[in-house]
Amino acid sequence: SFPSIESALRWTGVILLILFGTLMLKSKPSQKIEQEDALSDNAFFAGFSLAFFNPKIAAWMVAVYSQFVHLNSSFGTMIGMGVLAFGIDAGWYAIVAVFFGGSIAKNLQNKAQLIDRIVGSLLIFFGIYLAI
Repeated sequence: SFPSIESALRWTGVILLILFGTLMLKSKPSQKIEQEDALSDNAFFAGFSLAFFNPKIAAWMVAVYSQFVHLNSSFGTMIGMGVLAFGIDAGWYAIVAVFFGGSIAKNLQNKAQLIDRIVGSLLIFFGIYLAI
């Protein structure tokens, strides 16, 4: 048990939550982005690179799949687990693209400042809650 490290991490979290919350409350509305400008010829490559090289995805894979991988697991089992992971990841991105593309994205963008204020207030609330 390291109470000084725990306390330092806790207060760092408090400071960051309150700082990020304050920044979100002070944020100004962003300029509207036309859908055509947001899409480029390299959109697939950019999305693939982001997903493939994201260390959080690798950490998640290790955390979840390490329980099921054994030294004597067959090659087919390993391939099946990889296909399952790919399917889950691809399915998630497809769901996000379908539900948050087009008009929903424009509606969210039109309410961006309100969303920023709500999230900023929540961050400050949780920062204060963590402090007490």
